[in-house]
Amino acid sequence: MWEQILKKADAANKNLLTAEVLSDSIWKQHYADDLKKCISGLVYGILDLTDVNCDGYLQEDEHRRLFHQLGVPDTCTSYSKETFNAIDFHHDGKLSFQEFF
Repeated sequence: MWEQILKKADAANKNLLTAEVLSDSIWKQHYADDLKKCISGLVYGILDLTDVNCDGYLQEDEHRRLFHQLGVPDTCTSYSKETFNAIDFHHDGKLSFQEFF
């Protein structure tokens, strides 16, 4: 996967992934089908790992748990709730893969 992401990077060290290198490389490839598949697979894997009850959706508590696992402090629970509500386009209290992605 990293080879795909870095293939268009203008970095002196192709083994060093910085935020600037990542965003530049992805921008240059944003229409590439193979990169879309790669990123889609990565996001689906995160969704699958986070979907504790295995129903194919993320409920708000699963979404909040993801933030906790990423190191977002518990004091920011309003942030996880706000982001959940912002991407819950169907307003059904759960996030589909399409909403999450």
